[in-house]
Amino acid sequence: MNTTIWKYRLSFHDTQSVKMPESAEILSAQMQGESFYLWALVDPRAPVQSRKIEMVGTGNPMPEGERRYISTVQEPKYSNVWHIFEAK
Repeated sequence: MNTTIWKYRLSFHDTQSVKMPESAEILSAQMQGESFYLWALVDPRAPVQSRKIEMVGTGNPMPEGERRYISTVQEPKYSNVWHIFEAK
């Protein structure tokens, strides 16, 4: 398999769709500069699919449904802490 690591910019939304190759393995989410990013190990030749990513702030209610934890990200400029999940 010809894999590589790609990064995807996340918007400041509770729920968003990120298009990436099928079977991409999400590795991490972090701030880079003033933006949120998600990194994934991908096969660039694979067909693309949408993945549902959720950002939940500390103290906010969790959405309903099953999800997989990705990472916790601190936003130092505003002292916010976000918890990033992939909804199933």
